[in-house]
Amino acid sequence: MSLSLLDPKEWTVQDAGLANRLVDGLFGVIMATRSNPLIRFEGNSRISRYIAENLQSKIEQEYEFVQRTSRSSEPTLLLILDRKEDPVTPLLNQWTYQAMVHELLEIKNNRVDLKHLENLEPEMREVVLSSDDDKFFRKVMHSNFGDLAQEIEQLVRSFMQTKHSQA
Repeated sequence: MSLSLLDPKEWTVQDAGLANRLVDGLFGVIMATRSNPLIRFEGNSRISRYIAENLQSKIEQEYEFVQRTSRSSEPTLLLILDRKEDPVTPLLNQWTYQAMVHELLEIKNNRVDLKHLENLEPEMREVVLSSDDDKFFRKVMHSNFGDLAQEIEQLVRSFMQTKHSQA
């Protein structure tokens, strides 16, 4: 189950249960760390707002207990962020040639299905990527994006030299 719906009004019972479990978990962390949090959330995210408001409500219901157990009167800062707005996660993807082909086109059983593309020759609608049969793929399959670009540049230069020598 995941909180895939943006609007809490459209959540199923399971979605609401999961959101409430997140609130309970955060409240548990607050109690375990004996903190008195100042809650901030991402303003554009309904899910973040829902969690922040319900957590604040729970803290207010247990105000005396929270005050008694907190270590200091100085509040800590609790940020509630929505992963949909995460700028770092896309940078964590693999940047090797094989991983990029799989991410963008999907590799299944060493085959890349290109049937969705128009104006392709029939023999190019499904391409086999095998390190046994494809010398270029074997050489660059684990190369990062920058090294791959250099290899492609060298391959194009070699092709152009061969083409000019044949002309």
